[in-house]
Amino acid sequence: MRKNGLTILIFVATLILGAIAVITAIRLYQLRKVPVAPTVPRPAPAVATPSPIVEPTPEPSPEPTPVPECILAFAIASPTPTPVPECWNTCTTNEDCPQDLECQTVDQVDRCVNPDCPEEVDCVCPTPTPTPTPTGTPSPTATPTPGPTTTPTPVAEATPTPVAVVELPKAGILSPTFFTILGGVVLVLLGLFL
Repeated sequence: MRKNGLTILIFVATLILGAIAVITAIRLYQLRKVPVAPTVPRPAPAVATPSPIVEPTPEPSPEPTPVPECILAFAIASPTPTPVPECWNTCTTNEDCPQDLECQTVDQVDRCVNPDCPEEVDCVCPTPTPTPTPTGTPSPTATPTPGPTTTPTPVAEATPTPVAVVELPKAGILSPTFFTILGGVVLVLLGLFL
């Protein structure tokens, strides 16, 4: 009787160890794709709060909405010359005018003006626009008048930053489960033969 009781006890212990090994193996197999972040705490379970009543929204259109592109654009304006202070003021001598301005008679009034362009009220001379020089033999055509020039606006486009992909270590190995099942089978066989 004692020998049969020991055999039954070993058999039951083996079945329990085998069941634990199989359940552990199944659970490890299910968790093999779950990311492991040991430094990040798991979020606490959410407390049930009453949810607000949500009214049904109209069905979306079958056309997919386009994803907006991220474009960074800026315009660089050409620098505008700042007017010279005390320009176009009335004067009597050159000492009354500051900087490089001279006292000259403009429209029968003595004024502080830029000697290079005395007719400009802000004392800033306009920059001449370059005219193209014809090559070859000239033909009798009308000379085009230069129109306003436009400066191109540079557009900077944002480039996406590559994201580093971190490969997670494999969780769980096969050998402990295999040896536990093998040990259980050996114990069952020993129990049967003793």
